[in-house]
Amino acid sequence: MSYGACLIWGTPCQIHRLDIDTWMVTGSARAGGDYLIDDIVHMGMALSDAEKARLTSWLCEQRMVGNTCPKITSDEIEYVKARKPLQVQERADRLLRCLAEHSDGVGVILGIVSSDENSSLVTSLGLPEPDQDIYELYRFALAWSESVDDKELSFLTNFLSNQGWITKDQRIKTDQGIYQAPGYSQVSYLCRVEISGYSRIEEVAINVLSDQCFVAMWFDPIMEKAYDEGIRPAVESAGYAPVRIDQKPDLIGKIDDAIIAEIRRSRFVIADFTHGDKGVRGGVYYEAGFAHGLNLPVFFTCHKDTVDELHFDTRQFNHIVWENYDDLRENLCNRILAYMGEGPNI
Repeated sequence: MSYGACLIWGTPCQIHRLDIDTWMVTGSARAGGDYLIDDIVHMGMALSDAEKARLTSWLCEQRMVGNTCPKITSDEIEYVKARKPLQVQERADRLLRCLAEHSDGVGVILGIVSSDENSSLVTSLGLPEPDQDIYELYRFALAWSESVDDKELSFLTNFLSNQGWITKDQRIKTDQGIYQAPGYSQVSYLCRVEISGYSRIEEVAINVLSDQCFVAMWFDPIMEKAYDEGIRPAVESAGYAPVRIDQKPDLIGKIDDAIIAEIRRSRFVIADFTHGDKGVRGGVYYEAGFAHGLNLPVFFTCHKDTVDELHFDTRQFNHIVWENYDDLRENLCNRILAYMGEGPNI
């Protein structure tokens, strides 16, 4: 093991060569934790700060689903370059979770401390020892929230404060007295996760822990083999449980309400846009759009015979274009594993 700089951000960590083609990076708070990276990717990686932030988001997502040391290959780099930034709400939710997980207990006060060159997130009660890295938690906050700098982090903490999920101020009153930000240069503010913030974390954590995948597709006999020999085994091989609304044995009430409920329970959605002579399936577009509105990952698939008829609103997304069931199963499983990691049912 050797001390060095994160191969993405240049911040302190430990690195060593795992084998002739791969580096292992451990303890990189700015990347959200440990990761592997192909040597050829490391040597040729030229990403903007925004692209690095999106790559860091992908790494954090991998760890959320149990892949503790995800690997960065050229495929992930291409995915990150095409990936859209997270919505502000998702970034704020991730920052809130980061603050809670790095608090030693309920009601702990954290301080955001900035300087001309660096910033840090430190605990005002029981400050770090001088030989500890006082910038570590700040870097975690940047990583989890897909932030590039202090300005973005300050904006997101303002949002959390306005929602009532954290208290943010230069002074916070507690039963033990009034606490001020610790004596580092250019102290900005203190923050504390409130009960409503912990409730918010529990609310949005449901999907992170889910093993369910909602499948939106054309329910026609011609598509049964596509599901039975392609989509379903791909999802199950990746460790997740596929759900089709037409196969729910306990379906009660309006089907639209059931669809919305099942999408909300899902970790991600597969939307297959294959259709017959009667034209595109409006329900599939609706369900994919609803999932996007919830910030759920959506995997797009379509048979090659109808891919040219995709609506312009979704055409820009990276579809798995399939010709046979084996291709659909293999390519879909590989993409799920690449972007979601192995599910809990492996």
